[in-house]
Amino acid sequence: MNLIRQTVSNDRKRLQVDNFDLDMTYITKNIIAMGYPASGVEGVYRNNINDVAKYLEKYHSGHYMIFNLSGRSYDNSKFQQNVLDLGWPDHHSPPFFMLFDICNSIESWHRLEENNVVVIHC
Repeated sequence: MNLIRQTVSNDRKRLQVDNFDLDMTYITKNIIAMGYPASGVEGVYRNNINDVAKYLEKYHSGHYMIFNLSGRSYDNSKFQQNVLDLGWPDHHSPPFFMLFDICNSIESWHRLEENNVVVIHC
């Protein structure tokens, strides 16, 4: 399975720690960018939703919020409902007001507690 993910990722850096192999990177200590958390067949070549949930619970339990900008939905219960669905249609620009709202939501989450982490994917 790692070979498939490595092939799909091409030259992009992957987070490989403990037994995790994820399309995920820390932009800062409190901002993480990651690929879509998928299930089923898609979970074989993308981030598997269960692996992402295990990683976030292990390293950021109770202190992460996922900003789903993809316009697709998935089982938010895997992430203790800590998911904001804020997507727009693929290959389109988001409305300006939505960008402002997303930035405000990220800032609000960071201000709640120093060790809160924002996880963003599209």
